[in-house]
Amino acid sequence: MFACVWDVDGVKDIISNEKVLMVSGRLDLIELIYTLCNDNYEITSGYVYRLENYKIFDDIGLIEVAQESDMLEIAELICSDVEIGGHYHVSDLANQLLERMRTGMGRNLIIRDNGKIIAHIATYAEYNNIAITSGLIVHPDFRKFPYGTLLESRLVHILQNEGMKVFTFVNKRNRAKLLDAMGNTMCGMYGKLVLKNA
Repeated sequence: MFACVWDVDGVKDIISNEKVLMVSGRLDLIELIYTLCNDNYEITSGYVYRLENYKIFDDIGLIEVAQESDMLEIAELICSDVEIGGHYHVSDLANQLLERMRTGMGRNLIIRDNGKIIAHIATYAEYNNIAITSGLIVHPDFRKFPYGTLLESRLVHILQNEGMKVFTFVNKRNRAKLLDAMGNTMCGMYGKLVLKNA
């Protein structure tokens, strides 16, 4: 094991001066930064999982590949949930999703009900043989049906069939327990700083 030497004060200055909305990284590093800028930021933490064993579910024809024209509606759905989208502005997130799609760094799957997007998942980063999934959300009115599980299953298996190693970030213990029960690997913990009153 080697010691990590880095300019913590410099990182803190960049975060503070630029009023960065959100910073995420390895939990111990984020906790260290937080001690220097906790007046302006809130900290949360979660788990990083490698999705190696995800059950295949039949999505009964519900899942669609999102188009560029869907990005604003997807961003609105994500931002409607303070926990996963509270640090974004709708237009900024829509532009990020669109840029990821256009550059091949991301893809989006959706489910609609009567033409309205009610569930979503994406890859927020893809590079070489690694993919990071995120943006998993189901509208609160539709959570009695396992739309999220269907979406995640489909995306994970698409990526695995392309030879990708698939990772995701989890902030709810019950979801972590589900991934544990499926036989997926918890790789570590991450931290996230979110600017207060952004």
